[in-house]
Amino acid sequence: AVFDDTSIASTRDALLLRYRLLPYLYTLFYFAHTNGSTVARPLFFEFPTDSITWDLDTQFMWGSSLLISPVLTENAKSIEVYFPHGRWFNLSNGSEVTTTGQSVVLNITYNFIPLHVRGGSVIPMQTPNTTTTESRKN
Repeated sequence: AVFDDTSIASTRDALLLRYRLLPYLYTLFYFAHTNGSTVARPLFFEFPTDSITWDLDTQFMWGSSLLISPVLTENAKSIEVYFPHGRWFNLSNGSEVTTTGQSVVLNITYNFIPLHVRGGSVIPMQTPNTTTTESRKN
């Protein structure tokens, strides 16, 4: 198959982000193995008293710290993201989300994955490389 340059760049960026987050993901897998916790979880696992999260099926979390809001609509220019009460920070630029406890419309670009870090969390990361093996050497 032949892909255009935009698709290739978007795929590369997503894979490099995954490689960058491997230490956090491996930590979650360790805790899942030793404690029976979940790696990916619905928001209501972390916010059981927030009734808005009970039916929310368009976002999920990695562990208790990383909020993932995938773009599920083709050619979308914006996405509605719900931020439970608390402090949240954009993973890509560190900016704080100023509105919590409600949904916010975020403008997005073709190659952007909305990822937000819960305030007070530590997300271990590494310098990414082109494969998992090479990334682990950094």
